[in-house]
Amino acid sequence: MLHKFSLCTCLLLGWGVFFVYAQEPSANDPNKAKTTNTPPSATAQKSDSTARDKTAILAPDDEYHTPRAGQKLHGYVPLLGLDFEVPERDRSNVTAVSLGAAIYTPKVGDNAVIPFAALYYTDSWAEHRSRIRMILAGVVNFIDFFEGSWNDAGIEFAASFENYTLPIPSSLEIEKKPLEDSEIYWGYVRAGLGLGWRTRITPWQVDNNVAFYFMYEPGVLYFRSTSNTADNYIVPKTTFEDRLHFRLRVDAMERNIMELRHDGWAGGFDGIYGYRHRWKDHDFNGSFKEDDTQTYYYVSGYLTWAGGPSFLSERHRFIVSLYGGATIGDDLDRYSAPRLGGGPGGDESEALSRSPIPGARFDEFVVSNFLLGGIEYRFELLFFMYLHIKGMIGPVRRMEFDANEHEVSLSKNEWVGSIGAALTTGFVWDSQLYIEYVHDRGLLHGEKRTDGHNVLISWSKAF
Repeated sequence: MLHKFSLCTCLLLGWGVFFVYAQEPSANDPNKAKTTNTPPSATAQKSDSTARDKTAILAPDDEYHTPRAGQKLHGYVPLLGLDFEVPERDRSNVTAVSLGAAIYTPKVGDNAVIPFAALYYTDSWAEHRSRIRMILAGVVNFIDFFEGSWNDAGIEFAASFENYTLPIPSSLEIEKKPLEDSEIYWGYVRAGLGLGWRTRITPWQVDNNVAFYFMYEPGVLYFRSTSNTADNYIVPKTTFEDRLHFRLRVDAMERNIMELRHDGWAGGFDGIYGYRHRWKDHDFNGSFKEDDTQTYYYVSGYLTWAGGPSFLSERHRFIVSLYGGATIGDDLDRYSAPRLGGGPGGDESEALSRSPIPGARFDEFVVSNFLLGGIEYRFELLFFMYLHIKGMIGPVRRMEFDANEHEVSLSKNEWVGSIGAALTTGFVWDSQLYIEYVHDRGLLHGEKRTDGHNVLISWSKAF
């Protein structure tokens, strides 16, 4: 989907690298509990040896170990001739902002530069049994709240809120061409209530959990035509929507000081059932039929692993990921199908469920089925600086015209993919900078074997 005003398009995804150097909480604040590497049952048994385990010492003669997220760190960097100390930090409470832009040459559709910005907030209390997570960008927001302090069995009440309410119209893009005659205003507001269960697992950091939730998610979908909407483009009715959502998350991943995946694995699964109450045939000449799309089902999942061979130092990391999604039948349309795209990635637990394609635009591919495999090699240049070589490839089923170009359907099978290089580094003002370059030979945009270039720059700061 192509949005004319790029800033609003990207607000949704600006959160990908929020998880940066969080400032050390005040020692006088009793409400800020430290994150430890020990299970909850052992938190009261802190010994001198445990405290030493949380301190990574970088010295020239030591066997090198990559510093972990949240650890107290002190040592010496020979290359810089620098003695340093990084205080331990509380990873359960973070407020952060992310700003950046994606640059395309030649431009893709109407887009040459796509800026993004968003705010991230997370906090937990009551021994991490009550939690909140928010991604706020004004016209696009996600809020999740979990409350389990009332029991010792791990059962949690869950509540959520989500809105996608861009103030500008959007249009379809088919065969890499924007279709202005499909331009409409549309969006949704959706709440959620449910029940689930969660337990912490090794390596016992704040993001290491097994959790599943059953959610009821009522919402409103709204639609309105514009002066560019074609006479044969049928706009759906504004309608109430019911959704049932099952969500599973497993995270046994250890992260480094820059909050990047370092060692372990994580995975997840989502199953969605949806029903639109006021519905009709819609899109070009009624391409998507009421009987086919009023009720829809969709499943997706992901699995990611990070590690390295024992004969290499911890400076060398390999990350392997697999993402997939499918509809049960042919019941998805422009407004229910998932969207794949690029933008900054994210190694925070919930952010891992997203499958960013390096070099793609935000939400570029509207698909009904997909299977993407990704691999990354990462080298630690310094304890705060990492070089990435990464790529992703796989088949997707996306939208196309029929032979007479009278109707559209989610029926075109093709491969998408890209390879790129990136740098993640600590930056001024205790912030984080991410720079990515992708060279496209037509597998993402334009004709095959034609050259395209994408540069993504993202700056993040935690307060």
